[in-house]
Amino acid sequence: GYFRDVRAGVTDSPEGKVIIFTLQEMPMIRAIEITGNDDIDRDDIEKELSIEPKQLLNLDKVKSDTENVRKLYKKEGYLNAEVTYKIEESDKSAAVIFQIKENRRVYIKTISFEGNRAYTADELRDMMDVSEWGIFHFLTDSGLLDEEKLKQSIDKLTAFYHNNGYINARIAEPEITYDQKWIYLKIAVTEGKQFKVGAVTITGDSITVDNSALVEKLRINKKDYFDRESIIKDVDYLTEACNNEGYAYANVSPLTEPKEKEQKVDVTYNIDKGSLVYINR
Repeated sequence: GYFRDVRAGVTDSPEGKVIIFTLQEMPMIRAIEITGNDDIDRDDIEKELSIEPKQLLNLDKVKSDTENVRKLYKKEGYLNAEVTYKIEESDKSAAVIFQIKENRRVYIKTISFEGNRAYTADELRDMMDVSEWGIFHFLTDSGLLDEEKLKQSIDKLTAFYHNNGYINARIAEPEITYDQKWIYLKIAVTEGKQFKVGAVTITGDSITVDNSALVEKLRINKKDYFDRESIIKDVDYLTEACNNEGYAYANVSPLTEPKEKEQKVDVTYNIDKGSLVYINR
């Protein structure tokens, strides 16, 4: 908070007990110093700070800012960066000094997979938005660990499996280890069985176009193996078909029924076309 010390005392008076609070205010910040930042500009570091000169010193904010600077370095590949702070007080004011020891930038040495049988490690790595260190890393940023891109890569791999019949596939959170020079990523894959497309039907409300004609144009019917992306495209197609006939609020619900023994997935699209919408001119 904004007070270094808060004390309460009680004295007697003709009117009764009097409680007296004694407050010792935190010093005013007179300066903010940053030392040791050779590779990241001061301006970029200051964007992570919430404290400013001429504010009362708040140690909670200083600690939070220290952690934010540490995260900035981590994002830029300095996983071993050390960020600390110290406070120098004089004459009811204080200088906040952020001390940085950057250490060397570390890069991804290996991205390995466990449990993948249908696809090779090279095939899976090629789909990812993060990559192993390469000799041209200074041009492409290859080997840098961007946690947001890593998360997107895991989502992309999961979608890839789901779009190729592996309806129960799961990609685990990457195991990340590192030393003074390299980062090592290990990703566990649970593939499960591969499912083909089973029976495809349309139920619910009918429109002018015959159901058999609609089914024939569905993307999922052109796939050998179950594909979630095709299901989404088919819902858009059937919704548009209803819209074209004036059913602006049509709702198409896809229902999937896995058949474990046959390793197939039956797909049903249920149409609720709603009411016709008329446009007055």
